[in-house]
Amino acid sequence: MEVDITLIDNPECRRLYGSNDPTAPRGIERLTMLCAGEKEGGKDACIGDSGGPMVINQPGSCLKKQVGITSFGRDCGLPNSPGIYTRVSSYVGWIESIVWP
Repeated sequence: MEVDITLIDNPECRRLYGSNDPTAPRGIERLTMLCAGEKEGGKDACIGDSGGPMVINQPGSCLKKQVGITSFGRDCGLPNSPGIYTRVSSYVGWIESIVWP
């Protein structure tokens, strides 16, 4: 299944999760995490989606680029409760060291 969701900038994501949220006890790390969801809710990753891809459309192409890996969230599809994704670009060096040693 596929759904379109909106990327949320890191300051807004940190505001939505706050500093006392048990789902993100160390906060939202801007270098290694992406945040996405809909302010009004209704569209989100949910239980069982962890590890799945977050992709973006490549401009002028039918190709998609994986930018994230579904990681965690507070609740599924609730307003102001975005999902958190691992930022793939932060791990490209490590991935390539495994794939092409």
